[in-house]
Amino acid sequence: MNLFDRIIKDERGISLFELLAVLAISSIIMSSMYGAFILGINLYKKIGIEAQMRDEADILVASLLNELNSIEPDAILVSPQKELSLYTVSPEVYKDYLTIESDLLKIASPSAVPKGKFYIKERADAGSHIKKYDLYKYQDGKETRMNDGAFFLQPVDESTPLMTFTCSPNSVQSITGDTICSSGTINTHFKISHNEYSVPSNRLFVEPMEFHSEFGY
Repeated sequence: MNLFDRIIKDERGISLFELLAVLAISSIIMSSMYGAFILGINLYKKIGIEAQMRDEADILVASLLNELNSIEPDAILVSPQKELSLYTVSPEVYKDYLTIESDLLKIASPSAVPKGKFYIKERADAGSHIKKYDLYKYQDGKETRMNDGAFFLQPVDESTPLMTFTCSPNSVQSITGDTICSSGTINTHFKISHNEYSVPSNRLFVEPMEFHSEFGY
């Protein structure tokens, strides 16, 4: 009788020591498999969150550009508070010629009403030590946050504002310190974070993602 037959016909079963050894080895293997499984799920979730952040940043910048294109401002006023106001003027027919007011100070005079405004505003969040910002637009008497409330903006560093505006040479300075120009560029420099996953203690913590863009108006 060979060894295999003897093992098959052995009715003594397994000892307690052997059972404990099998259970110990099985628990180690199962723990490793479970840990790898959870790690894979968390990694998958983090990749999904990062994709959402990239999409949100792209949508935010695209929305800002679309708003500018839809208004087609004749003059843009940039306040010292980094508020961007868009003004349009109605063409006037004078002696059968179509003329447009060329004096930027008159276009964006105190009595003129802007077609739209864009500005950055700090979010009131008493429960967080992180400064959170949102991009807003003000149009037709209504204030609207342009970024999704699940995300917030942060400056790239303490010395870099989230948005900067560069005017063309055709610009004037008002007595209130505002810069008024007919064209220029808007630069955005910000980090975007997710409300729920911006805390390092969260197992799904995702580092803020940095974005830069520049476009003309």
